[in-house]
Amino acid sequence: MSNRKDSYRWQTSETANQDSCIQTMIDYAERSDRDAKNKLNSMNQKLKHIERKLKTVEKQVTKASYN
Repeated sequence: MSNRKDSYRWQTSETANQDSCIQTMIDYAERSDRDAKNKLNSMNQKLKHIERKLKTVEKQVTKASYN
């Protein structure tokens, strides 16, 4: 009878360890996804700012070339 209890405890412990590892991987993936989205959003904002500046410079160049 003791062997069955020990086997059950081991299986329960192993399942808990696997669940913990899976949860750790899920947490890491979610954190990585969130960090990547934040980085992409930041880069997108910087790119929009640069594009606005470039349009301003293009208008100034066009205006200067006509004068």
